[in-house]
Amino acid sequence: MLQRSPIPKLKILVVDDDRSIRSLVSRAASDWDYEVEESPTAEQALQRLQIERYNIILTDIRMGKIDGIEFAQKVRESMPSTAVIIMTGFPTPKSAQKSQEMGAIYYMTKPLGMDELAETLRIAASWNIGMLVDRAGRRFLALRKGDGRDQANRLKSIKLEIRKHLNFPDAAEALRDFVYAQHIENNQLFRELNDKFSKDSVKPF
Repeated sequence: MLQRSPIPKLKILVVDDDRSIRSLVSRAASDWDYEVEESPTAEQALQRLQIERYNIILTDIRMGKIDGIEFAQKVRESMPSTAVIIMTGFPTPKSAQKSQEMGAIYYMTKPLGMDELAETLRIAASWNIGMLVDRAGRRFLALRKGDGRDQANRLKSIKLEIRKHLNFPDAAEALRDFVYAQHIENNQLFRELNDKFSKDSVKPF
């Protein structure tokens, strides 16, 4: 089914002061096997981001004290691997340009069409997965000793192994945690990579 998330349970945050828009996106994305949370304001969303990590954030432009453009900038500064989608009922070339400058990967016009929403989420999900796999691979490689001359090939092998595990249960959570958590010794993905690659080349935590 083309609408389904590329891997199960990618985490989405929908930020919009319009409850009907939040509900529309939440119902659709949940049906497509995404894990969805909602926030009515950017301020509340920023509080959530202090303790939660999301694969994709959809945000309206016109909201309260912090608008969607400023919010997108704050997200990109703190979590550059999170895919940001801007939604607006009042599209302008200026707002589209600002959205791109702030790091949004897509700009959607309300009312939202379900086909466009599904495709946009898949694009955002694929972009986010690629970013997270790269960061996870580099983090794991940084824990390993070895000749720096083969770093590129080793990174490629690690990233290929990470991708093999993306359809396992809880793979999305394990990948987010691997990239963002301070301590990863109990991380499922880390343990699997350790089993695959020689343990004597892993530095102490």
